[in-house]
Amino acid sequence: MLLIVGVLAVFLTKTSAQDTNLQIDANTTTILMPELNSTFAKLNEKWGFKPIWDENITREALQEAIHQKSTMADFKILRKRAYMKSLRNETTMDKKVEKALRHRLMIAQTLPHHLPKFSHYGCNGIYNTTGRQDVLTVACLYRNNK
Repeated sequence: MLLIVGVLAVFLTKTSAQDTNLQIDANTTTILMPELNSTFAKLNEKWGFKPIWDENITREALQEAIHQKSTMADFKILRKRAYMKSLRNETTMDKKVEKALRHRLMIAQTLPHHLPKFSHYGCNGIYNTTGRQDVLTVACLYRNNK
């Protein structure tokens, strides 16, 4: 049963990467969504303008996290954090994401970015275990849907 769940998880990660035309290694890179949806929602619920989750923007946020390319967003948060491999299992992934974004979101709340109530947003990212350190890259995109 555990083997089936493991195979399914790798298949879904590879399928998700293929769906977004990404070239990532599913053995060393984890896509954060949809597992961390509640973490992103919790972090963004404190905004005064009540953002609304948007799956299309979430796919764009994944592209942003991988390629750091310019996307159509009225406001963007991109954050990279490195972790020592020896501490990989010291904390959960949702805590790592929360720690990576918390300070940026606090700063962003004070900026005059002029997003109206109920603007749309999406967050996504990757956790890459290749190299000397593990690297978490997270992107949140916010769009005014007038």
